[in-house]
Amino acid sequence: MVLRSLQAIVGDKAFLAGMRHYSAQWRYRHPYPEDFYAAFNEGSGEDVDWYFADLFESTATVDWSVDVQQSRTPALKGLVLGAQGFAKVEVPESPKPDPAPEPEPEAGSNSPKSATPEEEPAEPPLDWVYDVVVSRKGTLRLPVEIEVRFTDGTTRPFEWTREAQEATTWWRLPLEPGPKKIDRVLIDPARRYYLDGNMADNQWYAGKDLVAPLRWSERVFTQYAHLLHWYSSLGG
Repeated sequence: MVLRSLQAIVGDKAFLAGMRHYSAQWRYRHPYPEDFYAAFNEGSGEDVDWYFADLFESTATVDWSVDVQQSRTPALKGLVLGAQGFAKVEVPESPKPDPAPEPEPEAGSNSPKSATPEEEPAEPPLDWVYDVVVSRKGTLRLPVEIEVRFTDGTTRPFEWTREAQEATTWWRLPLEPGPKKIDRVLIDPARRYYLDGNMADNQWYAGKDLVAPLRWSERVFTQYAHLLHWYSSLGG
């Protein structure tokens, strides 16, 4: 599990190069953990001493989660909380359209001018305002990718780096208001990490997840089956 997550950090090519270098250097010998760290760094060309210190020499854990709020609101004015914090927004008044000229009466007609009803201009569609917050529990800091998908199928990738996580345990994604609604948000969309304490809160969907009850039922059934196996063998 730890090595698979290491592969996600350095990449497949660098991971295989580091493991092959370690295997060739310490074959039929008795290496210490520090020897593995040094050989992997040398073979992969990456410096991941921080990863070995956090995963092999500490009890650090991590649990990511995502919370999504979105709503359609009219044009905002005043102090508005955006991606870069509070900002003053001023919405200029739209100019009024010029009145349509009245049609001239036909020659020889004494009928008064008929009043034509004025059509009200259609209001522009309201933009969606997004509030997507990714949180981290635990002291283990790993660079993680976040993917936001909209209803039209377009996606926007984000990366929460280790350096950005050093000063905070949460991050509001810099998403400006737009006409498209968010369809889903995924933490680690490629599923490269295996260290998350609870992967059930690593995704958010706008629609109902009809498969979730089946997944939890499978977990309960599996635990109950293990208990029955124990009672029917050693525990019986």
